[in-house]
Amino acid sequence: MAKPSRRIAILWRRWAALCLAPLAGAERVTPAMAVRDLPTLAGFLDEYEANVVDGTGQTVLHWAASAGSTDAIDYSLEQGALVNKLDLEGRSPLHIAALSGHSEAVRRLLERRADPTAVDSSGAWPLHRAALAGSAGCVAQLARAAPGHVSVRQHRTAGTALHSAAYLGHVRVIEELLRAGASPCLRDRQGRLPVDRWIEEDHDEVARIAEEPPVVDEENRRAVISLLQEGSRSCVGAKEHGFGDL
Repeated sequence: MAKPSRRIAILWRRWAALCLAPLAGAERVTPAMAVRDLPTLAGFLDEYEANVVDGTGQTVLHWAASAGSTDAIDYSLEQGALVNKLDLEGRSPLHIAALSGHSEAVRRLLERRADPTAVDSSGAWPLHRAALAGSAGCVAQLARAAPGHVSVRQHRTAGTALHSAAYLGHVRVIEELLRAGASPCLRDRQGRLPVDRWIEEDHDEVARIAEEPPVVDEENRRAVISLLQEGSRSCVGAKEHGFGDL
């Protein structure tokens, strides 16, 4: 077997030291800790390459995205961080920013050519992750970044971002997706429409008994759900005439 290159060997020793330092009682900075502030990040990147990964396969750019720090994102990229590098679950920094609901981080990553169509190991785009997070701001930016793909299906479930938003009762996200052209007519792998996912969770009842006031007024909530219901009725009519999913 060929010996590893000197460059790989150096990186391996550095990362081994980073991982094993806590066992030796030394104070070491991890990628997650490095993004706390720019001086700490600068010190970390002076010692390690920008694309060194932690035990989850994440770089400082992933952690900067998770923290929503646009300053850390900019600095990491300036130091050579790969904007579309994937972690062990196939998630890019854009996936992480979307799942964390950081719309400014999403905007900055998109400006730096992050791929809005990247697919993680569960078959989800950043748009699906933003819908799960309930971030209408992230959803709006990702929908604009990949026009024509707002109804893309997640590979594992065949559900769309609209399915996820309806299931979790994220009314503002539902509204944003419908405005961007998401189809309420697509069925997931179990044959459910987005409105079926809403009904399953009985979100109107949840809103009535929740201790916290709803994030949207009742009139707006009902208007959004009416759009889902109207869409589902049009789907049924289209299917009866042989058009299937729209």
